[in-house]
Amino acid sequence: MEDYASESEQIEQIRKWVKQNGPSMLAGVLLAAAGLFGWNQWQHWQSSKLSSANIRYAQVVDALGKNDRAGAAKLADTLRADFARTAYADQADLAVARSLVEAEDLKGAEARLQTVVRETRDDALKVLARYRLARVQRAEGKADEATKTLDAAPAAGFEAAFAELRGDIAADKGDRAEALKQYLAAAAGIADGLVNREALDLKVTALGGTLPEPAAGPGVRP
Repeated sequence: MEDYASESEQIEQIRKWVKQNGPSMLAGVLLAAAGLFGWNQWQHWQSSKLSSANIRYAQVVDALGKNDRAGAAKLADTLRADFARTAYADQADLAVARSLVEAEDLKGAEARLQTVVRETRDDALKVLARYRLARVQRAEGKADEATKTLDAAPAAGFEAAFAELRGDIAADKGDRAEALKQYLAAAAGIADGLVNREALDLKVTALGGTLPEPAAGPGVRP
């Protein structure tokens, strides 16, 4: 009987608790359901947004394929305005910048690359944009600005490419010792795939140096 009484008391306590807390529990369930609905709606909105950005980016690429740089630039501008937080906006500006370099519009290319460096949320794209920006600045004769661009932050996987470009800038200035130092530094990290070993060898040889043999290891051919 004591067990029964104890169980009855427990059931009664549960009933009282539900009566007192039921409304708040229901509210919690409703809030959770609303939150799930809101999350699903947000996910759908994000997916739709990315899809629209992707279509706009494809239009930029198509325009560039037709050598319509002006049209591509306008599309890239609207893509940046409407979908600035997506990688598609960055990729569009990078593509337009490359096209402008081919057209020898270095000033325009520099502006595009500056935008990517400033606006992108993708660290890898920021490093790539900095590298290309420094190359454009060097081509414009802005050696000091190019160096500042390279030194603004760690190269993060682009160490060899950055070192080679620093060597090129030093060579432009006639600083052979610094150029050779940077080229050898580039050789030490050439595995990033962004540096052409044969071209680097020619640069080192022209400065009276010798490019070291690549270290044996995984992925390195004898």
